[in-house]
Amino acid sequence: MIKKISSRESMFLQSLAIINLLAELDQANFLQSDYFSQLKYQDEEYKLLIEKTGIGNTGLLQMTLYALLVLPKELEIYETNMHLDNINRKIDELVENSDTYTNYKKDNSKKEEKGYKMNYLLHIRNAVSHGQCEYSNYNNEDKFVIFRDKDPMNNNYYCEIKIKTCKLNEIIYMLRNRVIEFLNENHDLKELARDIDL
Repeated sequence: MIKKISSRESMFLQSLAIINLLAELDQANFLQSDYFSQLKYQDEEYKLLIEKTGIGNTGLLQMTLYALLVLPKELEIYETNMHLDNINRKIDELVENSDTYTNYKKDNSKKEEKGYKMNYLLHIRNAVSHGQCEYSNYNNEDKFVIFRDKDPMNNNYYCEIKIKTCKLNEIIYMLRNRVIEFLNENHDLKELARDIDL
C-alpha cells in the first residue's frame, strides 16, 4: 500500500529537487545564457562569485552531500532500512588504502564482517554535518575532497578519507539512486510530485 508522504519527506524531496535543478542548469550552461547575463542581482557580488566559480562548485557538492546524508538522518526518514553496504563496498574500491585512515574500533572489524574497510558513509556524513571537508583547488582531473571525522566525546578517535571529486560524483549518483529507490518502495514519487503539499 502506498503511504502518504510526511512533511519531513516533503522537505527532503524539495531539497533534492532544488539541488537537481542547479545540476541541470549547470549541465545546460545556464551561466553562458543571455538570461543570466541580463539578470539583475540584488547583491551583485554574488553574481560575480557565481561567474567565477560556476554552478557546479564545491558549495553545490557540499549541499548535495548534506541533503543525501545528513538531512535524512536528522529528519528520521531512513537510516537502518537503506541497506547501504553496496555503496560502502563501492567506496572501498574507489579509494586507495593510502588515502584513508581510521582508528575507530568499530571500523577495524568491518573488512571481514561486511567486505569494506570502514563505514565510509557514516564518516563522510559526520564530516559534512560538522563542516570538516577540505576541497582542493587543483585542476579538474586532480581535484579531491578530504573528509575528517573526529569523535566529539573522545578526540583520540579520528578518521580521514581522501577521495577524488570525479569518484565522489559517482558515489553521489549511486546514493541518489538508492534514496529514490528506497522512497519509491513506499511512495509513487511521480504521483507525489503532482500532489505535494508545501
